[in-house]
Amino acid sequence: MNVRAYFDLVKSQVAMISVLLLLLLPAFGCSGSGQASDEAVATTVSETTSAPITSPPNCDEAATCTTRQLADSAGVTLGAAVAASHLGETDYRTTLLANFNSVTPENELKWATIHPAPGTWNFGPADRIIKFAQENNLQVKGHNLIWDQKSVDSTPDWVLAIDDPIELRSVG
Repeated sequence: MNVRAYFDLVKSQVAMISVLLLLLLPAFGCSGSGQASDEAVATTVSETTSAPITSPPNCDEAATCTTRQLADSAGVTLGAAVAASHLGETDYRTTLLANFNSVTPENELKWATIHPAPGTWNFGPADRIIKFAQENNLQVKGHNLIWDQKSVDSTPDWVLAIDDPIELRSVG
């Protein structure tokens, strides 16, 4: 999948999540317009959790609440898979920060990226995602080290070439 197709997919997912959150607005004291209500809403406790549920943040008249603000106010973790190579792109960063409060590295924590050759370690791309998350108050969810999917080169060839189980257990 090329970058443009991937970005279009992410935008459609953000739009779908935004619609779902907008449907939940009345439960949090918001009007259907996407603007936060000026009326104070009492904090309540959900029956399934002891975490307080409060009204969304009061967005000023010039702006509507972002999806991230709504998720934060509802105590919902809303995440996206992130590629370190795109963090320098303004549109990519803006979309992430406006809509998500959690990120998950796409391939940056997979074996082929972290340990591409015997004795070679590369934590740079994962470190860039962690730094971005820390600077922007985002949660980080780790992703699987091994991914058995042909479309993603997640296990390096040098590991796949090992045919001795004892040797395989000792690498990494």
